[in-house]
Amino acid sequence: MPYKTLSFQFETLTRAKREMLHQAMEAYSDGLESVLRGLLERVEAEPAKTKNGYLKMMDREILAPLNEKGLEPFKDAIKLDAAMILTTYAGRRRRGKTVRYPSVRVYDGELDALVRRETFSKKEYGAALAKLRRLHPLFFCRYDRGRDYSLLRDTRSGRIYAKLYLYNRQNALLVHPGRGRELCYLPQETETLQRGKKQRYLLLPLRIGPWQERHLEDIRQGRAIPKSAALSEENGKFALHIRLWYEPAAPLACPNTLGVSRGIRDMLAYAVLDAQGRTIEEGTLRREDPQRRSRLHALSGEVLRLAERYRCRILMANLITRSDALSALAAPGMRVGEYNALVQMIAQKAPAYGLEAPVIVSGNGIFSRCPACQEMRRASVFQGNFICVKCGYSHALETLGAVNLAGALKRYGKKKIPVTVRQEQGCIVFCNSRWGIDFTCEETTEALDRFLRYAEEYVKAMAGGRNAREKRFVKQL
Repeated sequence: MPYKTLSFQFETLTRAKREMLHQAMEAYSDGLESVLRGLLERVEAEPAKTKNGYLKMMDREILAPLNEKGLEPFKDAIKLDAAMILTTYAGRRRRGKTVRYPSVRVYDGELDALVRRETFSKKEYGAALAKLRRLHPLFFCRYDRGRDYSLLRDTRSGRIYAKLYLYNRQNALLVHPGRGRELCYLPQETETLQRGKKQRYLLLPLRIGPWQERHLEDIRQGRAIPKSAALSEENGKFALHIRLWYEPAAPLACPNTLGVSRGIRDMLAYAVLDAQGRTIEEGTLRREDPQRRSRLHALSGEVLRLAERYRCRILMANLITRSDALSALAAPGMRVGEYNALVQMIAQKAPAYGLEAPVIVSGNGIFSRCPACQEMRRASVFQGNFICVKCGYSHALETLGAVNLAGALKRYGKKKIPVTVRQEQGCIVFCNSRWGIDFTCEETTEALDRFLRYAEEYVKAMAGGRNAREKRFVKQL
């Protein structure tokens, strides 16, 4: 499903409202930390494999502190947030990563106790300091008029408001929409906000620019459906991030390929090749935004627009299991973790552009392979250029990896899967012991066609990929 995240800054907030938001985020962070700590022994003893498994662990005993602290409006959100955090933690442990049990907040007394210990590592101290009184983003599970959050429009001024449920019944506030305002719920705008009641929410005006207005129009027209949201705070400024669901765009026919690799002078390098393997365009991409997430969003958008413009399948390197060895030749413009996060982000956004998720291929040798003759030589770089010692081909090292990625499908297409054919008592046998292929039929002129139909059905039967071996085989076919 294609999702987009729409971010809003708030219009100037009074000191009282800023304090209310800060207190709500602080209470949410404390509640989430309480649930994570309460689950510590259970998770370490028997970790679940899915998000639902962790949700089932959260019984009344674990959730009791939330009711005591008046966090009923956030209970569902805290449960989902904790389950997602623990699912990620357990997944990394299963992959053999050395990871600490997750924590979202550290308190003053805990930091003091760490400092008073005889020995502690710099990394341990830095991690604790980063989480000291940190405000975790406040998660809203759903778009709903009666709970969580919703959006309203002033029919007279056109201003957009966010309605955020932050209080339980005991702490409810008396909130008036204000004189001369008639606030209607998006998207239909047929129901108005009731006035003069004691309410459990805050109404906050949103700052709207052209980008936000475009997506709000999509909401009003039913092209986008608001789902979950998150309230964040940075340097005293609050923002609301709403996740929108869009219908997948009509799939595009993509005869060309777009390879995207890590760059050297810039963050990314790309190359567009046509169906015959001829270069259409090469270049690099860079974004200077200091915020990692904003930077990756901008880069992923540029990659997808390139693929949409040239009708390309996107190919990117698998840097999780194998290195691209770029650091042995030059200083990469992007860290491996950032590149892997970009791959996931592009995969999430691709359906909205009518594109398939990126094809992930091995990054091994993409900066030492000659695109012309396919020879691999790691020591063939001179003054920022790759020079093939076999055929003399030369190419800028910056975009060499992208060119090799873009040509990977064509290179894979040239590979053959060997099938042994033999005669046995008037029959013909097609077999490949490595992949478990064994097909016997009568020796007629239609034998090959019958085997090809068998191979097609064999691939369909294995499409789910029950294990890594079968997945490799289906991918190769």
